[in-house]
Amino acid sequence: MTLMLAAEGEDNYDPDLPNTLVNDYFAKKEWISTSGMGYMSDLEQSHPFFDYSHTIADHLNAIIKSGFTLKSFEESPFDYGDIFGDTPPAGCPLSMLIVASR
Repeated sequence: MTLMLAAEGEDNYDPDLPNTLVNDYFAKKEWISTSGMGYMSDLEQSHPFFDYSHTIADHLNAIIKSGFTLKSFEESPFDYGDIFGDTPPAGCPLSMLIVASR
């Protein structure tokens, strides 16, 4: 869900409408970045790395197909990845917690 929102510095980011959904939830294109992985380091420049969007169904189906039983699923408005800095958008899930067992 988070990747549907534009982050500050992206071409489609509008500071007047930070909660606007601008990216396709079902897009299968890669996201290429050289700005470092903020939640893993303080690097401002890095070698290119590739990230991919995954739907909630992608996550849940991978768990099920791996033989796990879903125990709980929770969504949270907290930005654990620190993608949006000090002003995370409100009104949409920014993280999820899935508990499964065998």
